[in-house]
Amino acid sequence: MSMLARSLTLAPFYLLAASFVCPLVAQQDANTAPTVLAQDKKPSGMKVIEISHHARTEPVRILNFRVGKERVKPAYYNGEDRPFDGTPFQSDENWLANLSFTLRNRTSETITHLILVVGFPETKTRDAEEVWAYIEFLTRHPAESTSDDSETPRDVPFKFAPSSEFRVSLEDYIGLLRQRVEERRPLASINRVMIVIHYIRFEDGPLTWSTSNGYCAEPPNIRGGGCSRLEETYFPGILPPISSEGDQ
Repeated sequence: MSMLARSLTLAPFYLLAASFVCPLVAQQDANTAPTVLAQDKKPSGMKVIEISHHARTEPVRILNFRVGKERVKPAYYNGEDRPFDGTPFQSDENWLANLSFTLRNRTSETITHLILVVGFPETKTRDAEEVWAYIEFLTRHPAESTSDDSETPRDVPFKFAPSSEFRVSLEDYIGLLRQRVEERRPLASINRVMIVIHYIRFEDGPLTWSTSNGYCAEPPNIRGGGCSRLEETYFPGILPPISSEGDQ
């Protein structure tokens, strides 16, 4: 196929935007080529969720995205060009309150502290980075401090058991998201979010994991302090077979 013909074939897919986070997506045919989204051409009402590519040894996986009862497939952020491998979907301005997903503990350890980050790339300006909101699930450890702009469920100690799952609904944190986003623009105008596991602490002593350091043998400061990093191949448990963990 000529380059011109290929361009014309792919043209309908180049309708959405790119910034610095990952896109919100519905199911896409496996034979469809990845699509790069152009933010200034994004159709009104089309939504995108972005997540980072799954790492083989990551402790927690984000799965099974739904907006209301509709299942949607996230796209994977992989750099500033924001390659797109999912399907944008139509929804109303309340879609964030209706967005939910599953967290799966892949390890053999109980997790007692987890920080989830929700990013809003459309809030990025020439002078300021995009807005992020931090959601903490926490059994507080004596040496730890929490993020300033976070929301932490404190009713019961957080115990995320090995090989278990739990459901997160952004409706429970919509007040926090609104507060953070509306420093820049109305929450109802948001069409794209990025969702990232930022930090994890395990019940078994000083073992932690973070996006910046991977697994560490000493408790780092949550704000990015140093730690004794473990081997990149380290995993606290038996790694599940790749075939058992598709993009769900």
